[in-house]
Amino acid sequence: MFNLLRAEWMKIVRNRMLMAFTVWIFPIGLAAFFLIMTVNVLLIGDANFRFALVSSGSWIEDTTRHWGMLAYFPTNILSRLLPMAFMAVVFAGEYQSQTWKNIIPRGRRIPILLSKMLAVSLLFLLVFVVISVVIGVGQAGGHLASGEAYGPYLSTDVLWEYLDLLWKFAMIALYSILVIVGYAALAAVVTRSLVGAILVGGLLAVFEPATALALTLLEFLFGIDGLINLFRFTPTYNLNNLYAWLFTQTPFTDIPGNFTVEPSMLFSFIVLTIWVLGLAVLSAIIFQQQDITS
Repeated sequence: MFNLLRAEWMKIVRNRMLMAFTVWIFPIGLAAFFLIMTVNVLLIGDANFRFALVSSGSWIEDTTRHWGMLAYFPTNILSRLLPMAFMAVVFAGEYQSQTWKNIIPRGRRIPILLSKMLAVSLLFLLVFVVISVVIGVGQAGGHLASGEAYGPYLSTDVLWEYLDLLWKFAMIALYSILVIVGYAALAAVVTRSLVGAILVGGLLAVFEPATALALTLLEFLFGIDGLINLFRFTPTYNLNNLYAWLFTQTPFTDIPGNFTVEPSMLFSFIVLTIWVLGLAVLSAIIFQQQDITS
């Protein structure tokens, strides 16, 4: 399994054009932004440095808040699209280039598909880590150049506080990534087309969080009380509910309409795990039954 994972990882990262324009564009863009702003401070002495960089003044907050970008409702309706496009290309590209034909034994299909899903997930976790490093170094360098304080100062207690925050954000990010990977894999094996996978995967990624708006509208039009409560079974709701429990110890209820339920953190763990496993199993079953040699 490790050899399969390594092979899929190398296949993905060697696609330099795809990686550059859908994955590394974020950390590279941020690094360029911080470099330009820091040079601006050194040459011009911009007193509004902090506001220009939209910094919180704390490296702990600055280097962790992007971890939830794929989960936060309703902004995740759009933030999912570029990662979804990348993932759809990774999976459907095998059909486009007809490289699946090399996979003759059916017994190896599921491990190969699962290793590809895991490799993509690990890649995006790595990207989030790199973005954290870029933001931390960029903000610290810019604040240093402008003579502004940028804390808190590193100590054992601060480090443990940071690690406690980081593992929570990382868990939410991992669930978010796994759900999107599941959508992409399912779209690819169903459509067997690069364009089809991007379109269907994009629709899945957008439609799922947008069901809150659809359910609210249906509840209003047909007078069905409590219809919006069905939103609690979606990945988007449970990612936000998980975040709310981890950081505020309260359920997530900021949903339009008459949302009256207050699911527990355990409920969200269970629902998210069912979604992740369900998408992976369904994709694997469809892939296993396909004729990919013709």
